[in-house]
Amino acid sequence: MDLPEPVGLIESNDQGETWEVLSRGGESDFHALVAGTDRVLGFDGQLRASRDGRTWNTLSIPSDPAYLAMSPDAGTVLATTEEGVLRSGDDGATWTTLDTPQLMSLITWVDDATIVGAGIDGHLLTSIDAGNTWTASDNPIGEITALGTGRADDGEAEVLLVADSTILRTTDGGKTTEQLL
Repeated sequence: MDLPEPVGLIESNDQGETWEVLSRGGESDFHALVAGTDRVLGFDGQLRASRDGRTWNTLSIPSDPAYLAMSPDAGTVLATTEEGVLRSGDDGATWTTLDTPQLMSLITWVDDATIVGAGIDGHLLTSIDAGNTWTASDNPIGEITALGTGRADDGEAEVLLVADSTILRTTDGGKTTEQLL
């Protein structure tokens, strides 16, 4: 495959068989990238926003994000940084720092109110009020390197995560985990 370095923003319409550069080919290596229903945000040394994946605006952010997450409907953006978790509800125009129990490496939205994050000490952190208050798992789960969320059949927040090379599932904020692989 003949892609520029860095690749910029690329897309595939055939399940990854072929890829096309949408924009910023040869210019951007996105270290953090998130797509919502109406925009894409990426960090390549600058925070950039695009509504169409082709043209980009540069935004200001108080600290470099390691990870970005966007709420499914409201479009509120969270960024994990060395300074803490930042939140923007206005397309990245302004940012506030959330009061969290600890720094987080990963963060994701279950819905517009429920957030799950991976604490840097291995605890799973959960907020059910869009980041205003947090609950930490009683015990560390391990070094969490991947995190995904959704709703279980019973409506509970379901978290799938990779901790210490093991795939785990929890529906109670990390109090109990089920090993999947």
